[in-house]
Amino acid sequence: MSIQQSGHTGASKTKIMVCWLTVLLLVFLCAGCGGQTADTENLNTPEPIDTTPVIIEKVPELVARSNGDALLGAIIPDDGSITYYTAMHGFLRTAEAMGCPAKIYRANTAQLAVEAVDQAISDHCAGLLIWNENDAYAQAIEKAGGAGIPVVTPYYETDNRFVRASVVVDQAGCMEEVARAIAERMVERDCKGGRILVYGQDPMSVYLTFSDAVKAYYPQYSVAYFARTASGKDAAVNELAEYILWNRDVKGLFCTDADGADIAVRARTQAQREFRNNGAPEQREDAANTQAPAGATPVPESLTKAITITIVGTGISERTIELLHEYDIYAFVLEPYYEAAAHSTMVLDQLLRGESAPEVSRLNMPIVRQTALDKYELIYRQVREWFDLDATQTGE
Repeated sequence: MSIQQSGHTGASKTKIMVCWLTVLLLVFLCAGCGGQTADTENLNTPEPIDTTPVIIEKVPELVARSNGDALLGAIIPDDGSITYYTAMHGFLRTAEAMGCPAKIYRANTAQLAVEAVDQAISDHCAGLLIWNENDAYAQAIEKAGGAGIPVVTPYYETDNRFVRASVVVDQAGCMEEVARAIAERMVERDCKGGRILVYGQDPMSVYLTFSDAVKAYYPQYSVAYFARTASGKDAAVNELAEYILWNRDVKGLFCTDADGADIAVRARTQAQREFRNNGAPEQREDAANTQAPAGATPVPESLTKAITITIVGTGISERTIELLHEYDIYAFVLEPYYEAAAHSTMVLDQLLRGESAPEVSRLNMPIVRQTALDKYELIYRQVREWFDLDATQTGE
C-alpha cells in the first residue's frame, strides 16, 4: 500500500495488516446498538478498534490501493484543531479496514467545498462524506448529488434532498444519560439529597435537559446551573470555589466547557481546604458581616460536614486523561467525531455496493470512565501522531 500526500509535500509508506474482524468491531463501535456496560454510562458503548498503534511518518491524505476498488472521498474543514483531525482519522482508518482507497479534501469555506467536489469528480470519486455543520456546505452537496455521486453527511442532520444518508449524534439524549449517570453515582454514595450543578460559559440548554431527567428518574435530587463569568482560569477557579463553599448541597457537577473539569477539580480542592481550615462561611465569627452571594442556598445540617462532589467533564485532552487516571473526575463526555466519520464511511460503502442503508442513523456520545479510558486514549494519541498536533491544537 502506498500513501501519498494531497496538499502536502513528500510521501510516506506504511503497511498495516487488517482483517474483517476489525470491520466488525468498527460496526459495533459505531452502529449505536450496544447496551449499557459497567465501563461507561453510555447506552451505545463503542468497542475498541484495532488497538495496535499505527506508526505514520506523515499525514496520510490518500490511501491508494491497486485492487481497483472505488475511491471514497471526504470533504472536511481543517481549522487546525483536533476536532476535524479526529473525523479525518475515523474516515481513513475505517476505509483502511475495509480495504477501500480513500482521499481527504480539506475545505474551510463553502466555495472551497464546491471546488473540492470538482476535484473529487476529476479523481473519479465514487462517493463522498461531506461535513455539513449548519448546512454550510449545502451547495457542495447539491453539486455532488447532481453529478451522481452518493453523499453521506456525518454528525449533523440535514434535509438536503441530495444526501443519501446521515449519521447524526444524539446530543440531547446523551445529556440525559449524563444526568442519570451522575445521579446514580450520588445514590451509590448514599446521598439522601443534594443538587447536580451544570457549570460552564453557556450551561442553560444542558441545565434544562438535566432538570427534566433528574425530575423524572431521581426526584430526591435537584439541578442548578452556574454560568462562568471569570475570564482567566485562576479567576474561574476562585469564582466556582466560592459558589461551592456557599452551596455545599452540590454533590454532582457537570462541566460543559472543555477546560471545565480542570477548573472544577481545582475549585473543589480549594473549597474543601477553606471549609476544613475555616469552617462554613455562614458559621464563622464574622458571619454577620459576610454577605452570602446571590443564589446561595441554605445547607441542611447533614450536608455541612464535608464537600464531596462527583465531577464529569467534557472532551478529551492530556489534562482530562490525567484527571481520570487519578480518579479526580468520575468520567468525561466525548464528542464522537471519530465514530460519526467511521460509521458514515461504512454507510457510504454499503450504498456503493448496492445495499440499503437507513436515511438517518443516530449515535450517542460516549461517557468514558476510568476503566474504558485506554481505547479512547489510543485514538486521541494516534490523531496527535498522525497529524503532528501540539497542545494548542488540542485545546489545552
